[in-house]
This record gives sequence, C-alpha cells and structure tokens, in this order.
Amino acid sequence: MKFKAYLRIIVIGYFLELLLGCSPPVAVSTKNTTPIPVNAVIKAGHTGLSAFVTSTAIFITAVDGQEILSSAVEVSPGIHQLQVSWRQESSYDKTAWSASTEMKLMARAGHQYIVKGIPNVNDSNSSTPQFTVTFWIEDEQSGEIVSGKKPQHAQ
Repeated sequence: MKFKAYLRIIVIGYFLELLLGCSPPVAVSTKNTTPIPVNAVIKAGHTGLSAFVTSTAIFITAVDGQEILSSAVEVSPGIHQLQVSWRQESSYDKTAWSASTEMKLMARAGHQYIVKGIPNVNDSNSSTPQFTVTFWIEDEQSGEIVSGKKPQHAQ
C-alpha cells in the first residue's frame, strides 16, 4: 500500500507540474516597452532651390577620417568629425559646382541629425559670381542647431 500512496503522490505532482507549466504567461505592464537606442543617425538634408536647378545633393563623405559616400550614417554617441559635400547642377546654363567642409558633431544616443546647406553668391568683386555653401547640422526632433550656423537667408 505504501507503493500506491507514493505512486499517487508522484502522479499528482507530475499532473500539477504539467498543468502549471503549460499555463499562459502572466501579462506584466511596464512603463517603457520600446528599446533605448544606442547610436545616433546623421542624415544629409537638402534645401529647396529654383526650378532651374535640376540636381542638388548634400553628401556625408567621411566620418572620423573614414571615407564614405552616403546620405545617412549611424554613429556611436560622442564627438565626431564629419566631411560634408554639396553638389549642384543647373539645367538653365548647364553648369555644375560643388563645395565641401569639415564639421564637428557631439552625437547623443537616440538622436537623429540632419546636415543642411545653402549656397551663397558673392558677385561684388569679379565678372563671374563666386559660390560658397554654408552648412549646419540640426537635431531633427528639436530643430536645435548643433553644429555650424544657419544663415539668416535660409528658411
């Protein structure tokens, strides 16, 4: 009889283990279920220009001395040295020109940044106008200028 009692206890134990082990998981509410981003993203933006300009592009050409050619790059948090370039082609007079510069950015985890630029024309001292580009970097969420200086004539 002792064997039957032990057998009964073992069978009930296995039955309870099976019953409790197969129950659905308990839903636990949490305050923040989205993962915290580790890196920052830097994207190349653009500035609207006249109808005569057929192609305008801003590129990120290097990050921390490593050459790339991209319209977006993911970086770790911290200070980064960027090389950015502008290329513009005109359908009106079939010309093309480009400009580039180096910029520093203190990237913060989870933030997205946009590199922006706008051309400047200086035609006061020569027969042909001289073009330059002013670049700046904005935090996409806040709109804060985090590198460079946005000119007053930029929108």
